[in-house]
Amino acid sequence: MPSGAAGVTLVPVMEQVRGRSSRFSLERAAELAKLENELTLFVGRLQHLSSVDTDLRLVTRGKRFFPSWHVWNGILSERDMIIIELSSWALRFYGAKYGGFLRTLQASTDLKALAPDWDGATDEWRSEVFARLFPHASGCLYPKPEHVGSLCDRLSARFKALHNDRNSHRAHPYDQRNAVMAKHLALEDVVEHLRTCQEVVGDLRRLSANDSFEHPEVRPDPDDSEAQSVVDLLVCRTISWIIEFGAGRMQAERPFYWQRRADFYDRMHAAHDAAGAPDAPFNDARFQPDVAGL
Repeated sequence: MPSGAAGVTLVPVMEQVRGRSSRFSLERAAELAKLENELTLFVGRLQHLSSVDTDLRLVTRGKRFFPSWHVWNGILSERDMIIIELSSWALRFYGAKYGGFLRTLQASTDLKALAPDWDGATDEWRSEVFARLFPHASGCLYPKPEHVGSLCDRLSARFKALHNDRNSHRAHPYDQRNAVMAKHLALEDVVEHLRTCQEVVGDLRRLSANDSFEHPEVRPDPDDSEAQSVVDLLVCRTISWIIEFGAGRMQAERPFYWQRRADFYDRMHAAHDAAGAPDAPFNDARFQPDVAGL
């Protein structure tokens, strides 16, 4: 079974739709499943970045630090690419000139698959989903093309900040004659844009198939060893330094690296605090503990 980034397992598209009760055509149901898979990959990438951010805050305790610029630039590049790609995903999903999922749906008979009723009955939850997607279609048997157009307009307004950030700061920072001074989105803002995508795609499945796709959430994990390894490289710069002079060299009565790691950073912060130099980077060489006797 194919796997995506960060250990996310993806189910083949046709396996997802075969045997399901979707009222969409097989091709459109498969396209919806493909969109769900794509969003799942974003979750894995954002979760890793969020875990790195969480651990970095724990390790630095809000103090300045000297970074490994190669590692730092790699982290920022991944953040930038997520913003660029999520912006691209959204434009393809609803943009008029991209002919994506919502625009082809808008002109198809598959609109009837989004009727609020199911087998002649309308459950309360289906009515709520229908109203959330198509607030101006009250009383209609199914959404009309203009209702899908209204949904696209709302999404366009919702994602404007993401697109502006993408164009001003990520994809085109140097080639705009009259650059828009867009807001730099925080990681939490990007996660919220992803949740919007998940909600709309999830609601389309709820109406068309009377079931749901459990979109994974972005949950930072402070105990993520991969994120901790990235932070160690960011703060200590190289694996060889960590082994020869850092936490990796501390005594064997601390058999696990995570124990040595916590002790090492505690000692570094204690030396930094004792020096009375709050503006100095906490990982300056003068604050690094002598691990030979530890």
